[in-house]
Amino acid sequence: MSVNGFYDINITTPLGEKFATLHLIADGSKLTGEFITTKAQFPINGTTEGNTVNFKTMIATSMGDVNAQISATVDGDVFSGEAKVLFGKMVIKGTRKIA
Repeated sequence: MSVNGFYDINITTPLGEKFATLHLIADGSKLTGEFITTKAQFPINGTTEGNTVNFKTMIATSMGDVNAQISATVDGDVFSGEAKVLFGKMVIKGTRKIA
């Protein structure tokens, strides 16, 4: 199954749960899209191989916007992985939105 689609995402941060929408667009091994929060929209740039995705984006936090390196897998409609940011790692998970 393709990783393409919109996902409802939950990020476990030191300050509690944060929610976002993730839009993934795979073209071969190239991965683009958007990381969308209530505060901002950030572009995604990365790669995909099979059901594994790796990309860079920004995440809006109470400390400001921070760079994030996200590594995850998409198993059917389930997105799960981790976001590495300056102050550590955060669990990121979600489910694909059904159109």
